[in-house]
Amino acid sequence: MSMFPICLIIDPQHITSISGAYPFDSGAFKAGFFSRYIHPKADVSDYELISELGFIQKFVGYFYGSNGSYYDGVSTVSNGSLPAMAFELQSVYQMICSQTIEDFDDRCHTIEIQSDQAIDLASGGIKAMVLPSSIVSDPDISMFLLDNGVEPIPYQTARCSPSSVTSTIITEVRKYYQNEGVIQ
Repeated sequence: MSMFPICLIIDPQHITSISGAYPFDSGAFKAGFFSRYIHPKADVSDYELISELGFIQKFVGYFYGSNGSYYDGVSTVSNGSLPAMAFELQSVYQMICSQTIEDFDDRCHTIEIQSDQAIDLASGGIKAMVLPSSIVSDPDISMFLLDNGVEPIPYQTARCSPSSVTSTIITEVRKYYQNEGVIQ
C-alpha cells in the first residue's frame, strides 16, 4: 500500500452539474487559514462564485489573464483596478499577491468547484492520473488505466514524506496541461 498522493485530472465535460464554486479552498477558509486577509465577520458564502463553467472561465480571465497565470497563482489585475466596494475581490487579491510566508499554499488561489452529481470515473471521467511509479505496475491499477483510457503520469518516490512530492505533482500536471494546450 502506498501512502503517496495521486492526482486525478478530470475531464470537465463529465462535470454535469456545478453546485458551488469558490475562488479558494472553502475548507481552508473555514479552518481560518485565510484569516489575515478575510474580515472576521465574512462568511464563505460571501465569496461564492456563480456556479457556471463559463463564469468561472471569465473569472480566471479577469483575475489572472490566462490559464497559465491562474495555474501559477499570478494575478494580472492590479489592486487599483478592482472596484472600491468589492471587498471580497480585494481580499482574494491580497492573499494571492502576499509576499509573506503563510500556513497555506496554492489553496488560496485554486478555484474550488463542487458538484452534487457523481463523476463516473470508469467511463472517461478521468483524462489522466499522476501517481507513484511504484503502483503504476500494480495489475489492478494498470488494468483500470488501460480499460478506461486514462493516461498514467508516473512520478518517482524515495524515502521521503508523501507531502514532499507536491511540487513534483504540480510540475507533472503543468506538463500535461501544456501538452494538451490548456496552458502555454
